[in-house]
Amino acid sequence: MNFSTVLDPGHGGIDPGGVGNIQGVKVLEKNLNYSLALAIRDRLVNYLIDVTVIQPSCLDPKSTGKNELYKPVAVANRLHKIKPVDLYLSLHTNAGKGTGTEIFCGYNCSELSLKYSGFLHDRIAPYVGSWGYVDRGKKQAKYYVLTYTKMPAVLIETLFIDTARDVKALVNADFMAGLASVIAAGICDCAGVKWNG
Repeated sequence: MNFSTVLDPGHGGIDPGGVGNIQGVKVLEKNLNYSLALAIRDRLVNYLIDVTVIQPSCLDPKSTGKNELYKPVAVANRLHKIKPVDLYLSLHTNAGKGTGTEIFCGYNCSELSLKYSGFLHDRIAPYVGSWGYVDRGKKQAKYYVLTYTKMPAVLIETLFIDTARDVKALVNADFMAGLASVIAAGICDCAGVKWNG
């Protein structure tokens, strides 16, 4: 049976998430997260990994922040009852004027969540470091998507959308392509599948 992954690109619809600015142009977190999810999915097409992207705003452009938070978890939990979901991966862009990347699993999370967060961290940290960005490490938090999912769950906060240096990378096609590849490689590590990227 293939390893099953749900990708949840955070925010969407009328909820933009974090908002950045580069040369007078707004950069919306929801768009970055969704593009990243699709790029990760595309990189895993030829692997024994089933990828489902859950984005409520695809069906409802007026999807609210509550929809974007609660619906992906509910859908993933329903899928999990039909066929086990092995990993729920929530993709976010950070805000708060910091810098760097950090990875979360929930408080009192399963051993698998901790293991998977480690695999993802070990792929992402060297990559962002090669671009001169800080690894903020592995952390635990009581985020909804980490607390109420019925399967191992990890949340990635990529660079800070409201920090000038970070947002330059977030709109850099080469950086984001590489980030999608290392996250896909981390998912392969979770699945026990060799990454050939």
